[in-house]
Amino acid sequence: WARAAVDRIVEDRNRVSANVSVPAGERPALLTFSRPYFRGYRATLNGRTLPVKSWRGFVPAVEIPAGANGRLILVYRPWWLLVGGAIALVSAVVCLAGLAAYRNDRLRFRPSTP
Repeated sequence: WARAAVDRIVEDRNRVSANVSVPAGERPALLTFSRPYFRGYRATLNGRTLPVKSWRGFVPAVEIPAGANGRLILVYRPWWLLVGGAIALVSAVVCLAGLAAYRNDRLRFRPSTP
C-alpha cells in the first residue's frame, strides 16, 4: 500500500470527511477508520463512489486509487435506516392529520346548550 497524506478530518456521528492525497504510482492507499464495521457505509472521493470493505471484519476500509486526491466522505446510511425514517415520517403525518381532523370535528359539532 502507498502512504496517503490525510488532513482536515471532521468527524460526526454518522459521517467522517477528510482531505486525502495519494502519491502517483502503481500502489493505491488503504484508509481504515476507527469505527465498528457494519454494512451500510458509503464512501465518495470528490463525488466519485468508492467501495467500502471491511478490514479483518472489524473496521471500514476504503481503497484510494494511486494519484487520487480530494475530499473523502464516509457516511453510514444503511437501507433500513432510510426506510425506517420514511415510515416514521409518514406515521407522524398521519397522526397529525388525524389530530387536526378530530379537533376540526369537535369544534364544528359542539352541542348547543339550552
